Amino acid sequence: MAERLLYLQIEEQIRERIHSGYYPAGSQLPTEMELVEEFGASRLTIGKSLSQLVAEGLISRTRGRGSFVRPVEQGGGSDAAPGLIRYVSPVAGSDDDISRRHGILSGIHDAVRSNGYSVGVDFFSSVGEEVGILRDFTKPLNSAYVVWPSNDSEVMTELRQLTAAGFPFVLVDAFFPELNSDCVLTDNTLGARRMMEYLVKLGHRRIAYLTIPLDRISLSERFSGVISAAGTFGLDTGRRLGLIPGGRSINSQEVREAERAFIREWVASQMKSADRPTAIFCSNDSLALTLCEIFREMRISVPGEVSVAGFDNVSIGEWLQTPLTTVDHDFVEIGRCAGEILLTRLGKKSSTLNRPLQYRIPPKLLVRGTTAPPPEGGN
Repeated sequence: MAERLLYLQIEEQIRERIHSGYYPAGSQLPTEMELVEEFGASRLTIGKSLSQLVAEGLISRTRGRGSFVRPVEQGGGSDAAPGLIRYVSPVAGSDDDISRRHGILSGIHDAVRSNGYSVGVDFFSSVGEEVGILRDFTKPLNSAYVVWPSNDSEVMTELRQLTAAGFPFVLVDAFFPELNSDCVLTDNTLGARRMMEYLVKLGHRRIAYLTIPLDRISLSERFSGVISAAGTFGLDTGRRLGLIPGGRSINSQEVREAERAFIREWVASQMKSADRPTAIFCSNDSLALTLCEIFREMRISVPGEVSVAGFDNVSIGEWLQTPLTTVDHDFVEIGRCAGEILLTRLGKKSSTLNRPLQYRIPPKLLVRGTTAPPPEGGN
């Protein structure tokens, strides 16, 4: 199994040994090298497993001495030691995914640590794994969940079960009206509107928008921001909207050749028109990076002849010869807000609200090299 999943298996085995008493409170765990030999894993993998158990408050580590099982806090009722807030997230598929998930985790920890809660992480690589993790809410250690959910009916069923049981959870980077649950996500409408306002301020009036099908809330909100800004500034967007058919597979790492062919054809049509766009805003960075490649093939200068902007701030965009202008999420603040909502639900912060707490975190505009004022006479 891939090493990134092996560390989760090792972590779970050590955790179960602690809970079962195989490693009693106060005892010293085997050394890292002994665990390396037992599990056939690298020292880095063992270190990642132990670090998570430290974060949960199950063990402590002292340089030069080793790792020890922490004594169990005694007491019950309101005096019982706070438990574990679990962050349930898809397995990271790229460095960008790792950064996003770490940002949310860091924010959660910042919000809840002063109240004594530990933060654990459970990664899933399939709907079945996610469902299994969500069903673990009955374990005594678990106090609440922060969930980056799959859009799947089985997952929706489990989230409804959590709601029915009164178990606190917050969704991040997702909003499902049918759940009526607490959630925190980026204000995608605001991010798209800010990008449009920035392009207009540069002098652009002919702005095109390229997107994949609006099959999730983030894409719908970005489209709404574009249309809202176009209405405010009196821009004609009707002929400059590009909707990629079947583009649901496009993400921050991949654009398939079928979608690439559509983009080539759409761009060629746009650039041949008498009033061709002077700027193209894309609903994600993957599309924007692909667009820049196509413009190089067409020998069209970016941003000399046309400006290009994206959304999501994938890391490769910063390191291109001409870095990409984009919209960046504040994942740390998303995590911090999720943690504060859970403290409210757990009675650690005062609130008179009984309805769901739903927040959208303002994103940041990152202005780089792919945008500039329109060419002379092009506005």
